[in-house]
Amino acid sequence: MSKSSDILYTCPHCQKRSRFVVWQSINVDLDPMLKKQVMDGSLFVFHCPSCGFSQEVGYSVLYHDQRNRYMIWWIPEDENGKQQYNVVELNQYARTLSGYRLRLVPSFNRLREKIYIFDCGLDDRAIEILKRYVWSAYLEDQGIQMSQVYFADSYQESEYPAIELAILTPGGNHRIIKASGKNGYPRAVELLKKNKVPNQEFTKWRTIDHTYWDLAERGEG
Repeated sequence: MSKSSDILYTCPHCQKRSRFVVWQSINVDLDPMLKKQVMDGSLFVFHCPSCGFSQEVGYSVLYHDQRNRYMIWWIPEDENGKQQYNVVELNQYARTLSGYRLRLVPSFNRLREKIYIFDCGLDDRAIEILKRYVWSAYLEDQGIQMSQVYFADSYQESEYPAIELAILTPGGNHRIIKASGKNGYPRAVELLKKNKVPNQEFTKWRTIDHTYWDLAERGEG
């Protein structure tokens, strides 16, 4: 089940305090309307009833999809860019689950990206490898950082899946690059098999992001 609590939140604009709902966990099978609010970001926006000011509010939340058997834990980074959590405690919890993909993400954009990937039935590890291919071939010379590349969409094109990647800039602009054909996503999946990366790992929480390439190349991913 989904769990939430009410807190008193001080409006940064008028300094008045009002009720704000914070979700500790979200089960989208039992509460499907919450998924829409996660994906459009409205679940994490404070609206001041006194002055009308709105502000995004990031907080730790567990996203649970029973049908597709995955969990994503959004734990926001602190002012030093670090996520604060107890690895032993999280992995003890993971061992109580059966056959789940378990991911840790540091931001709302990464939470939404993982949901997109898993709902498309794709392997997020292969997506990170594909990002590296595209980045090395087209984006590195443009000064674009690997961390600016996000999964956007997937659809079947001929016999192979076409993957759309979004490049987000600090100014909020974005553009789309499409990777398709045998040398796209299928090649990334093949690299996982070639390096004997385990098919899936269900026993601990993982951070699968733009740093994943090195692990995959060593067969440790």
